[in-house]
Amino acid sequence: MTANGHVRNLTEGRPLKLILIFALPMIIGGVVQQLYSVVDTLIVGNTLGSHALAAVGATGSTIFFMISFMLGLTNAFSIVTAHHFGADNHAMVKKTVVNAIFLSAICAVILSLVGIYGARPLMELLQTPPDIINESVIYIQICIGFSVAQLAYDVAAAILRAIGDSKTPLYFLMISAVSNIILDLVFILGMDMGVAGAAIATVISQAISAVLCIAYIIKKYPIFHISRHEFRPDFRQLKLVTKMGITMGLQSCFIAVGEMAATGVINGFGTTVVAAYTTGVRVEEFATLAFINLSQAFSIYAGQNIGAHKTERIQEGFKKIAMLVIFLSFVSTALIFIFGDDVARWFISDADSQIESVVSIAYQYLCTSACFYSFLGMILLYNNTLRGMGELGIPLMSGIIELLSKVGLSIILASIFGYSGIWYAAPIGWMLGMLPSMIRYHQGNWKKRPDKIADAYPE
Repeated sequence: MTANGHVRNLTEGRPLKLILIFALPMIIGGVVQQLYSVVDTLIVGNTLGSHALAAVGATGSTIFFMISFMLGLTNAFSIVTAHHFGADNHAMVKKTVVNAIFLSAICAVILSLVGIYGARPLMELLQTPPDIINESVIYIQICIGFSVAQLAYDVAAAILRAIGDSKTPLYFLMISAVSNIILDLVFILGMDMGVAGAAIATVISQAISAVLCIAYIIKKYPIFHISRHEFRPDFRQLKLVTKMGITMGLQSCFIAVGEMAATGVINGFGTTVVAAYTTGVRVEEFATLAFINLSQAFSIYAGQNIGAHKTERIQEGFKKIAMLVIFLSFVSTALIFIFGDDVARWFISDADSQIESVVSIAYQYLCTSACFYSFLGMILLYNNTLRGMGELGIPLMSGIIELLSKVGLSIILASIFGYSGIWYAAPIGWMLGMLPSMIRYHQGNWKKRPDKIADAYPE
């Protein structure tokens, strides 16, 4: 396997060095992936104005809700594959890939139907302002209606990362990002297609990355060469992966519902506040992606090592990565306070009459949220570590606590302090949601997971 591409065994060698080398392409990939949404936002905001910017921004939580279950499935595929790869069981790696293909095909059909027919009811439920709802619905219908491209890439990338290859998905994301920029300019500026053009550009770019990534896997990795008689679902393992996928999908759904609840409250304050929140979220995605992707990388590290029965390496790696995550969160907080308002201005045209109001509100949101980034970094690390080892119950509880906090506090604090009160809902949810995962990890019961995993996966 080491002769084929960029496979990396994370069960041998110095943990910190291994994790950083593995995580770096994921962090860079996170930057590249943000370009999909940021380029749309920059071009839409600077050419079509804050009205169109608000229309695109209002779709964020709805789109995330629609794809959240899919994200849970891809994470489940990644974890199961990492367990088998760490245990050097290539036959089970193949079975996981076959099951991933079948489940993904079913999800793609369901998701497309939900996107096409559910977009308007969901946007109406969120009280989207009437002057932007039509454009928001069109954007969702295109992005989710053709989400099979994103799903195909996410599954392929998740499986590659599970065997230690974090570089290949990055290369194809870079190609896709360049395609997205070019197509944005063609559809929005050249063909005057407005918000629909931005959605079409994103879908086509995702399709390019998916096709290239799958073709590369077929060509470079013999372990994924599946014969005709092997291409059938293994229903025993499929049941296990589906159970994991549902659990992890629910965790993503809880986060998405929290975002939708906050968006619904924010929508009640008008288009200017919606545009400001959209801008703030875009900036925050860049500010937090380093420690977000680092914690995701650690889940693969934990998965491979739990499969190899090397729990002591998980402990050693966790201590060092936790210190790094906290350091990065402090750096991000400082950068937000120093440069947050200047970066927010990039997303709005200077000619827009609402620019000062939008930037001022966005900066207020960013500064409030940034004060709590260390809690965000640690809840992600604790939960991803537990998920990587197959411990799903406590992260699910963490997600429920975070959801209830965000939904309840968004409504309560908004009624008392106005829209500025909403900015505190998510941070408080991070702090409360972190507690059960932190307690579970430090109790150490997860050290018995290797034996449970061996019993759980049928040969």
